[in-house]
Amino acid sequence: DNGIMFYVKPISATHGRLGLAMNIFPNPPDSFETATAPVVLNEWQHVAVTVARNGGAMVGTFYYNGSPVGTFVPHTGSIFSTTAPGSIMDIGHGPFLSSYGAGQNCRPREKYFTGPIDEVEIFGRALVGVEVQDIYFAGSRGKCKISCAIPSSVVLCRTATTVTMNMTVCNQSPFTSVANFSFAPLASGSGCNFDATGVTFSPASGTITLLPGQCTQIPVTLTRPAGFTPGNVACFCVTVRDTLTGAMSTCCSKLLASNGWCVTVKDPRDITHLNTGQARSFNLTVKNETDAPATFDYTLRSEGGDHGSTPTSLALNGLPPGTPVIGSLSLPPWGEGDIIGDAILMSYRPMDLESIHLEADVDGDGLAEPLGTVLIQPTSFPDCNKNGVDDSLDLLNGTSVDVNGNGFPDDCEGSPSDPSQCFICGDADASSQVTISDAVYLINYIFSGGPAPNPTLAGDANCDNVITISDAVYLVSYIFSGGAPPCAACP
Repeated sequence: DNGIMFYVKPISATHGRLGLAMNIFPNPPDSFETATAPVVLNEWQHVAVTVARNGGAMVGTFYYNGSPVGTFVPHTGSIFSTTAPGSIMDIGHGPFLSSYGAGQNCRPREKYFTGPIDEVEIFGRALVGVEVQDIYFAGSRGKCKISCAIPSSVVLCRTATTVTMNMTVCNQSPFTSVANFSFAPLASGSGCNFDATGVTFSPASGTITLLPGQCTQIPVTLTRPAGFTPGNVACFCVTVRDTLTGAMSTCCSKLLASNGWCVTVKDPRDITHLNTGQARSFNLTVKNETDAPATFDYTLRSEGGDHGSTPTSLALNGLPPGTPVIGSLSLPPWGEGDIIGDAILMSYRPMDLESIHLEADVDGDGLAEPLGTVLIQPTSFPDCNKNGVDDSLDLLNGTSVDVNGNGFPDDCEGSPSDPSQCFICGDADASSQVTISDAVYLINYIFSGGPAPNPTLAGDANCDNVITISDAVYLVSYIFSGGAPPCAACP
């Protein structure tokens, strides 16, 4: 009575078969197993099954450690479960089945998988053999460790022939990766009223080397195709493939021909690489490309990684994360103005690219269209002087000095040779004592642009070399809940 069940069926103490059961309406349930028993029990193995039932050949394939070990022909029809819609999917737990004993009536018992299960994935299509093999050969490098991100839409101004956007490619593995990328225009279809075949990309393809945990931005210029007039929308995608593992990531976007409003995103480095707990400003320029005065009603919205699949931790203009900013901008004919905001990253999720979207209803259909996107890579490097640069790089390039040789920029901690520069750790407001006022001082500094602690490290209550909301929380815990005292920075 369950929709789909993929299982390993032991047939001896050392080996087992792969099996798949599908409850298909109106046909009888499908049930398939491999003819042999390839699965070695009590050892880590990679198993997979693919089923293609809509269009083309009707075929299912079992895979063991990247290699096909059996095929079958599935039935057509809807896969369904007799349990209520929205039932929880079980992993490692099968449905009830009947157990017969001598002289006994049928009685139900449940099935459980004996052993650990790791890296479960369900795809929206049937993978081909080479894709299953690529996942298997990735081994300890894991799966899906390469990712890409591009703005959800790019506006081509009326008088412009080109527009440049940034593509971000990230290597989330602990190994150096070499990745290929290539852009592909899409034909007109849902949401796209213009065939993008005539759009050119520069570069249209290429190869990049990514260090472990590194993200790289690549400027890409799009050229206006012939006949691309105001209101046209052309869609395109870019695919990035790790040449060593075969892992792929595809990102898609839209090129919009301005029909009145042109939006330019200014992407300063200090916002695209945002340190956790830092407040940074961003700037989007809007131009009225009509012959009459107009008002631009807009919404700024933050979004978590992978197009919102994870909750956002970006707080815009001092509002809670995820709360949109709503505003308007009145402009004269062919005039332009800036939308300036600030963002602060409230928590750190490595490699989880977040974004800020500018949206507005520019075609009058009552639906807001995305007109500009700022992509943000969360970082957590030590940045005690809050200049958006890793402290170690400040020391390397001479922006800061480290006379005492302790590895920290002296402009953050003062010099131990000068007693007047010593401080009480946690005493953010320099009152010579740690009170709730210090926590309030830090919150004002982080969220409202208030003055910084002097020296900056005086506000580093948890001693992690950065000033974030965690330091204020640390102080509150120390003052009211008997938590650990702030760390001492001076003798």
